[in-house]
Amino acid sequence: QKENQQETALQEESQQEAVLPEENQQETALPKKEILFYLNGSPLRLPDKEDGQPYYLMDLIEHSGIDLKNPRGVIKLTVNGAPGLFQQELRERDVVEIREEER
Repeated sequence: QKENQQETALQEESQQEAVLPEENQQETALPKKEILFYLNGSPLRLPDKEDGQPYYLMDLIEHSGIDLKNPRGVIKLTVNGAPGLFQQELRERDVVEIREEER
């Protein structure tokens, strides 16, 4: 009976040791920072780019729902109320409008 208790204790210790490394990995993993934009009136949170580069207006096109291959009209771009350019660098909390004006 004493041997069984020792075996059970050893098994429990080895299970605890197996869990510890995973817990440590979770604690040391840094959460990814997000950048907040407002796209067409709705908040849009995107993760920091892995290469550290900024977001550009053209990066938000895919989140606008506009099909650039088959546009239905002229695409209007604004950033903070001013006309925007595809290659315009964006900053956190920029208010971006990407709209199609139907022909």
